[in-house]
This record gives sequence, structure tokens and C-alpha cells, in this order.
Amino acid sequence: MTTRTSASLKQAFKRFVKLVEPIEDVRHVVAADDGEPRIYTFITGMDEPVMFEVFHAEYRIMEEFPELPVDFHVRFLEGRPLESFLRPTSNLTYSRQA
Repeated sequence: MTTRTSASLKQAFKRFVKLVEPIEDVRHVVAADDGEPRIYTFITGMDEPVMFEVFHAEYRIMEEFPELPVDFHVRFLEGRPLESFLRPTSNLTYSRQA
């Protein structure tokens, strides 16, 4: 990851967290770069309306940061701990306070 990409990913991550923070079912957001920047959003379970709210936030980030080739992923916790999903390359994280 270049320094420019790293700075853009950090900015995009902060902005994305602000957009999804009001969505109660969003439990965690993790940014990683394993060759390409990625942002993972972890929601409590498969819920279409929640997914569409997250997709809307992703679209806003793509509009606001067109230079950043970030891949977005939504994962369903379904009662599993966040740690079961994480990779060593995860470096930016947000977790909702209980």
C-alpha cells in the first residue's frame, strides 16, 4: 500500500464509520490492506434493510474517494465473535460500545 493509499484509506474509513455508526446492527468495521484496500462491515445477521443502508454508505465513500480502489464486504456475525473473521493485516477497527 502506498503512503497516499494509506492516508486515503484512513480518511475513507473514518468517514465510513461516521456514516454507518447510526445503524444499530453494525457491530464492527475493519479496514485492511492485503494488496488492495478493503473495508469489512460486520452486522449482527443477514438483514436486507440493514445491508441496503450499509451499501448506501459504501456508495457515498466511492463517490467521495474516487481515487481509492477500495473493496467493500459485508459479513454476518450470526453470534460468532469478530476474532473468528480477522486477519493479521487488519489495521483499522471500529467496534460499537455495548
